[in-house]
Amino acid sequence: MGLILSSMAGFGAAIWGFATYGYGGGLQTQEHGDVIGLIGLIIGLVMPFAGCASIYIGRARYRKYKEATGRVH
Repeated sequence: MGLILSSMAGFGAAIWGFATYGYGGGLQTQEHGDVIGLIGLIIGLVMPFAGCASIYIGRARYRKYKEATGRVH
C-alpha cells in the first residue's frame, strides 16, 4: 500500500514541473520543467498499478488458505 501512496509524490512532482516550466520569468523557473513533469507523471501513473499488483501477489497465500479452509471474509 506504500507504493500506492508514493504515487502522490509523482503527481506532486508532475504538477511542480509543469507549473515551473509553464510560468517562466520568476525565481521558480526550471529549464527542464517539462522533463521533471513527465517523469513525475509516469511515476504517478505507474506506482498505483505496481502497488495493486504487489498487494495481489502478497495475498496469494491468504486466498489459497481461504479457499482450502472455506473461510468467508
